[in-house]
Parts: sequence; C-alpha cells; structure tokens
Amino acid sequence: MSLTDPATDDAIAARAGAIVRSPLKRAIDVAASFVGLIVLSPIILILMLAIRMEHAGAPIARERRTGLLGAPFHMFLFRPTRMGALLHRLGLENLPALVNVLRGEMSLVGPRSHGLAEDEDYGSVIPRYDARFGVKPGLVQPPGPPGSAPDIAAMTAQLNHDLDYIRRWSPTLDIAILTRRAPPFAPAPSPR
Repeated sequence: MSLTDPATDDAIAARAGAIVRSPLKRAIDVAASFVGLIVLSPIILILMLAIRMEHAGAPIARERRTGLLGAPFHMFLFRPTRMGALLHRLGLENLPALVNVLRGEMSLVGPRSHGLAEDEDYGSVIPRYDARFGVKPGLVQPPGPPGSAPDIAAMTAQLNHDLDYIRRWSPTLDIAILTRRAPPFAPAPSPR
C-alpha cells in the first residue's frame, strides 16, 4: 500500500502528532542547536565576513518557507554569493537555520522545507501533499529518492519518503540520519 493511500492518512496524522509532541525530540533539537551554534560560531562568523566582503547586504538571508501545519516562517540561511556553490557542496549554507531549530520553527531532522509558492504548486496537484506539514521541516532530511529535476513524479516520490519517515520515526532513527549526513549538514544529492 502506498503511503499516499487514503487508508494511511489517519495513521500518518496520529504519528505526526506524536512526533510534534515528543519532549525528547524537542529536547534534542534545543540542546543540539544550542551547542551547534556555540561550537560552530567561529565558522559562522568567518563565513559571514567572507560573504560580506562579496556582497554589500546582510550575509544572512531570510526565505519564507512552509512550516508545521502549513504556517509560514522565515528560514535563515547564508545569502547566495559566488561562494554559494562551495557552501552547498560542504553543506554549510543552512548553518544559520540552527536558529530556526532553537526557536522551534524547524527540527534537526524532518522533511525538506520548500518555498511557499513551490508548496502551493505541488499541493494543488499531488494528493495528500499537505500531510508532510504534520511535522516540522528539518534542517537535515532523511535519505530520499535519487536526485532528479523537481517535477510531479519526483515530488510524489519525495512525499512518500517524507511520510515513511513520519511513519517510522524514533529518536534512534533521527540520530542515525544525523550521523550519516554529517559533517555538519551534508547536502542532499543535487537534482540532475
């Protein structure tokens, strides 16, 4: 049975609610993001200075993303510059989003956050797409389908992976995902 089958909707919704209410998941998010911000602050400051030297504006950008229950929030990330490709390859472009995790807008592990327009577009054509909003978006995503151009088929496959993560969630699964995706936030495979 597909995870986007209507028969699984209630089970996914109940499981998502349990994840959101998990004090252990939130405690791990708060502790790890707090420690991460302290330990990684020298790297963050160096990157901010390097971006500032390339760009006259603020080194940290805010992008509107879709969060828990479809509520919009501003995700912090390094402003794209010439060094943006390097930051992406090293998995560092989203380091500022540790602040979003600390604030409770994101989790360390969860479905990828997308821009509001992208979520609106896919939500209008993919059945049960909104089920992924039952949990907070993650700074690090569970392994998903191989990279491909963002289209309906690829996003449907990604939705199935997101819902599988929700169905199978446990603290040990999050830890396994984090250890496989280090250092510190290895990017997902690039679309091809």
